[in-house]
Amino acid sequence: MKVYKYNLEITDEQEIPIGGFVDVLSVGVQNEKLVLYAMVNPDNYAVWDVKVRIVGTGHNTDLDEGFKFVGTHMMLNGIVWHVWW
Repeated sequence: MKVYKYNLEITDEQEIPIGGFVDVLSVGVQNEKLVLYAMVNPDNYAVWDVKVRIVGTGHNTDLDEGFKFVGTHMMLNGIVWHVWW
């Protein structure tokens, strides 16, 4: 098992293809870019499309049931993003 990092686009919803996907661990910021960390099994070649939702503070979430909260991060410009998968 390994922890991999995936860059996120600042958009309402996106799908990230993750090979050997096991679980989403957390969200963070690196070089002022929002990133998602996931546990993967690199020996498993199956690819899962992980759906990610990003919502700014005070915005409508419109989340379907089944989304799980990953985390919240504040960018240097003061914008706060909340991430679900």
